[in-house]
Amino acid sequence: MGVGVSSLRLRKALVIRAYNLRAGDETLEEQFREFSHIGAEGKMYLCLDDVKRYLGFVDGTGSEAKSLERLLSGSLVGKEIPYEEFVEFLETGAVNRYVVGVLL
Repeated sequence: MGVGVSSLRLRKALVIRAYNLRAGDETLEEQFREFSHIGAEGKMYLCLDDVKRYLGFVDGTGSEAKSLERLLSGSLVGKEIPYEEFVEFLETGAVNRYVVGVLL
């Protein structure tokens, strides 16, 4: 399975979960901002453990968590991703080299 198919499945799963949890007309950017933090160089990051917890992909329990780990080809414990790249991936499906390295 290529990166394109994997990223499409992953994006679909994440966006559907996020949509079902959002408040009213909240955007994806607004929805995930609360989980971001500023890194040492001033760039915003998300801890993927927080994202998984928020979306209900609880670590190691249930078929959904195992499905997410399978989609992502491994463990994401403690990994971080730039906030802007994560939101861009959710909104457009754009996959840059950093997203591929962390998520896929």
